[in-house]
Amino acid sequence: MKVALTTRAERCGAGPQPTERGTPGRSALPFQGASGLCSADGLLLARCDRDGRGPKTERAFTMIEVMIAIAIFFMVSFAILAVVSSGLRTAQALRVTRPNAGMLAAELSITNKLETAVESGDFGNLYRDYTWRSDTYEAGTNGLWQVDFTIYKRGNRSQPDSQMSILLYSPQSRTGRLGVQPP
Repeated sequence: MKVALTTRAERCGAGPQPTERGTPGRSALPFQGASGLCSADGLLLARCDRDGRGPKTERAFTMIEVMIAIAIFFMVSFAILAVVSSGLRTAQALRVTRPNAGMLAAELSITNKLETAVESGDFGNLYRDYTWRSDTYEAGTNGLWQVDFTIYKRGNRSQPDSQMSILLYSPQSRTGRLGVQPP
């Protein structure tokens, strides 16, 4: 059985070093090993980087740097959370939960002919608790009509839920006045 004996200097990563006279052996001078600056008796004096260019300095973040980074992260996170929350709140506010008079006005503007009349109705299964009423009359000459829309909640006819008045120009509509009527 063969046992290899090594010196402490060899364990630092260097082979036998020359002495002051140039012969291999033990030296009192420090030498550059693979893992650091070693003395002749094998004590590691300073860690060196891989290239062997001087002492290796270990860098790490200080506690204050870590705390500042965490604070910045949380400020950005909470700002994003506030924007998302505001967007959700706005989307919920825009969601239609009850009818408004604009729905009726949009439907009436599709038709081309108007008559002096008072109409009423409900919204069917879409809005079961609401009814509507519209008053259509000629507001002036030359085919200008005014339509007043009112929406009530069932059982509360005294307080309108939504109101709107619109003016429509419809010269081909029937007027109740005497004079020239459109064909």
